[in-house]
Amino acid sequence: MTIQEIERYLKKHHFLIFKYQSAYYTLMRSSSRFCNQYTLIATDTFNQQRNSLEELCEQVYICNGTLLGEAIKYIEIPKWEDVSWETYEAVRHSAIVHGNEIHFFYKQRDYWIAHASDGSSHLSDDLGNTQRFSSCRDLFRYARIDGKTLKDIWEDVSVDAC
Repeated sequence: MTIQEIERYLKKHHFLIFKYQSAYYTLMRSSSRFCNQYTLIATDTFNQQRNSLEELCEQVYICNGTLLGEAIKYIEIPKWEDVSWETYEAVRHSAIVHGNEIHFFYKQRDYWIAHASDGSSHLSDDLGNTQRFSSCRDLFRYARIDGKTLKDIWEDVSVDAC
């Protein structure tokens, strides 16, 4: 993919989610009366914003110290029905960055991750158990199912919606 292709895509869509190595990122374009702003959003770092996509690509580094402009040549943009969207890192990015609700099955039980208007998030199950956290990031860090982290169980999870 090229910078020009991404630029064209962002003129038609609000954001672009992509994968580089094993990490997921979101590129967003916003407009004001005077200029466009381009923002790179990673799951665990501060947002990086510039006045042009070219500036963002020339000045911002992503995982392993790779310049965004270099990484763009190798990014993956899975199709929406692709199972890679159900991986732990993709679901985590979707929940943390985009605030999406996540529904999944684990050991024949239903679970969901939801968000409250105060910024807190919770993990609930079909038995009425709920774990509350001050942020979605904390939920992914501290939530436990059967004494295991979400990351530890994720290979045995079936994602229903995200």
